[in-house]
Amino acid sequence: MTRRIDSVAIVIPARDEESLLPRCLNALGGAIDELTRRRPSIAVHTVVVAVAAWRTASTWLVSTDADSIVPHDWLVQHLDHAEQGADAVVGTVTPEFDGLSAGQIEAWTVSHPAGDPNGHVHGANRGIRADVYLAVDGFHPRAVGEDVELVARIASRGYRVIPSGKLDVMISSRAIARAPGGYASWLHEGDLIPIDRFTDPS
Repeated sequence: MTRRIDSVAIVIPARDEESLLPRCLNALGGAIDELTRRRPSIAVHTVVVAVAAWRTASTWLVSTDADSIVPHDWLVQHLDHAEQGADAVVGTVTPEFDGLSAGQIEAWTVSHPAGDPNGHVHGANRGIRADVYLAVDGFHPRAVGEDVELVARIASRGYRVIPSGKLDVMISSRAIARAPGGYASWLHEGDLIPIDRFTDPS
């Protein structure tokens, strides 16, 4: 079933990301340019948190992180999924390898084959139809894992959640976690990369 999208709202939570935010915005600028080139009728809004203004099924909310780099066709791919009937899309992420040891890179490559729609939920690469976001009451206050909980709630209500392995975003491989239990912790403390595969004890 084709479901028309006429606007996109890009949500970027940012805190203390002065050094990495410019490249995130630069990559987003390329993605917006590509969407505008292919789909000039789509209105694009870049926001932090202002979803209450978009209450219809024709608005798609996408999010990335301030330390991420989206591909140029990121928005186009999100809209393709949305208009093919997705209520939510969870894309993949790939860390910058220059911040990882050889053992970490090997472990990541083995456990995360390129193009594999693994279904992990990342705030750096997620899209949700605006009316679905509001229908499930949006984010609930949580110290960590609010993205996972939101998508689980969407799926539990019978909405269609599509994992995509082709929709990939590059993320920072920083070793110091900004949020306890967040992605950096998973990456460097063994939840996403098995700790026994590390070759660099630091």
